[in-house]
Parts: sequence; C-alpha cells; structure tokens
Amino acid sequence: TRGRSTSSWRGHEIGPPDTGTVQGDCWRCGERMVPETEYTKTADRVTIAYQVVGNGPDLLVNHGWVSNVELMWEVPENARILRRMASFCRVILFDKRAVGLSDSGVGMPALEDKADDARAVSMRSASSTRMSWPNPRAVR
Repeated sequence: TRGRSTSSWRGHEIGPPDTGTVQGDCWRCGERMVPETEYTKTADRVTIAYQVVGNGPDLLVNHGWVSNVELMWEVPENARILRRMASFCRVILFDKRAVGLSDSGVGMPALEDKADDARAVSMRSASSTRMSWPNPRAVR
C-alpha cells in the first residue's frame, strides 16, 4: 500500500504502528522481533542493560555517547542494520553506564570503567568467549 512503510526480515513483516501490532513485532504472526532487555552488574555494582540477538560469531555493539537498547529498534534504519548484523552474527548491544536503561547518577566513567562495562556484558552475562568490534560503515 502506498504510504505504508514495512520491512521484511526472515519471512516476518515488521510494519507500521497502524497494523495493530506493537512496534517491532511481526504483523503477520505477532512474533516479537525485538530482543528482551537483560541486566547485569559490573565489578563496582553498576547495573548495565543489554540485549542479545542473532547467531554466529559474537559482535559487541557499543553505540555513541547516547543510546537506549529498546528505543534503537524503533528507528527503522537502526533496526534494519541490527537485523542485518544479526543475520550473520550474535549481536550484543548494551547501554553504557549513566545512559539509556543502565544505572544513572554514577558520575563520569573512567576508561577502565567503560572496559569493565563491556566485559560485564560480553564475557560474564552474554557468555561470550571471543569478541569482534564492528566498523559501522561496513554494515550499510
């Protein structure tokens, strides 16, 4: 239909909100196409929000200075890129401390804290043993 924006992913149709489904759900079968958000604690007890989607080699995605692992799926361009990456690897997304769904009010993190956040998500909670870092320009 003209004016309707839908995208297809692995046989599912993710469509506009007027289809009666929750944003990010398949309007044909109702299956949830957005991964569940999980939480982990860092060594200094800060709670970090993360999601895991896809299968294959692990790919840790660390967004820019602002992110929200749930809201990023509502931007069609972001969702398309994440689904494409999830088609060939296991994508691990996370909100850095004081950003998005992770603990706020924890001050400005040092580089070591940022590394601990990534380690807490990838190695401990998402059970990763080997990690790759993406070049965002390569996945368009």
